[in-house]
Amino acid sequence: MLIAMPNLAHPIFSAPVDAVDSEMVRGFLELGLEESFTLDYKRNIDPVAETAAAMANSYGGIILVGVDPDPKNANLGGKLVGVAPSEKDRLVSKMANQYEPPGWTPDVIPVTVDGKHLLVVRVDHHSAPRPLVNKHQIKIRLDGSNQYADLRTIHALFQQGAAPAPSYSSDPRFAVDRVG
Repeated sequence: MLIAMPNLAHPIFSAPVDAVDSEMVRGFLELGLEESFTLDYKRNIDPVAETAAAMANSYGGIILVGVDPDPKNANLGGKLVGVAPSEKDRLVSKMANQYEPPGWTPDVIPVTVDGKHLLVVRVDHHSAPRPLVNKHQIKIRLDGSNQYADLRTIHALFQQGAAPAPSYSSDPRFAVDRVG
């Protein structure tokens, strides 16, 4: 139900944090993609925590902060308005303190595009606790918007959160040293 939905093939979804740069973000914006399950545009940081939690409870995604909606189609990214550089720390702190269980945050990557400071918020739903509660609410991402999760979905999220921890025994980094 909420287990596997492929993200877009663009590298912004999976590139290492230090590889996300102005060129990559500009190229992504030039695609002219509409808001969806895995993409949202925000003018400022105020609504980002809710959207990131909804994406974490769904399929993950990207939130581009500092991008006004297109005046002709509110589901498209429009003018770059930017945010203050200090907004990154404010956003990370807000999410870390407001989410239950506390402490988890998505990647928040500052990038300057055309002289405007943007934040790329990258939500990896595999790393997020399930369910991720924001302000005592459980929301999911549907049709490019955040919606309250129904009881069946909440139950599924709790089941996913209770899944057994992965085994590291096959990972060579965790192998027992055998001298001999």
